[in-house]
Amino acid sequence: MKIYRKLTALLFLMFSTYGVTFSQTPAVSFVQSETLPIEKGKSNVYEIDLSSEAFDIVFTGKELHVCAGTSEELFKFAKPDTDINADFNSYFFIYKYLAGSTDTDHLSIAENTSSALNETHGAKPTGDGSTKFTVRSLVNDGDVKPLSAYKEFFMALWLDSNKDQYIDREELLWVRAKIR
Repeated sequence: MKIYRKLTALLFLMFSTYGVTFSQTPAVSFVQSETLPIEKGKSNVYEIDLSSEAFDIVFTGKELHVCAGTSEELFKFAKPDTDINADFNSYFFIYKYLAGSTDTDHLSIAENTSSALNETHGAKPTGDGSTKFTVRSLVNDGDVKPLSAYKEFFMALWLDSNKDQYIDREELLWVRAKIR
């Protein structure tokens, strides 16, 4: 399994370096026993198909910012060219982050919230320079439901690679996750 992760990370890095797969998107992948294909859909929204089982979000570095919701309206509040210290309307506004614990395994789909996925909030280092966060359920205002309770949900994933707390276009990934 460890060699599979290293091979997957290496292939992902090679493809992203040459712009073959995820041009203009951050180094983020989704895994459910294998790395899932991600396809560009309409309006710069990428699409993935998930089963209702837990999945991993794998990303380079130590922290990934995520906001999630049940409609594409989310993308109006999680957009590029945003200073998270100044734009109060952004779901990534610095004071809208939820607290988490080292065993957090859910994403919030509540409006006006986001999460910093890092080691103190449930993410685990993989040993190859990447980090993974396991998603088992979605939570809305304290109501925790399994993925199987949804047909789809949306995520804005921001990998602040230059650590400037400004959402650059190439650091943001919009995703529609369809659950089968």
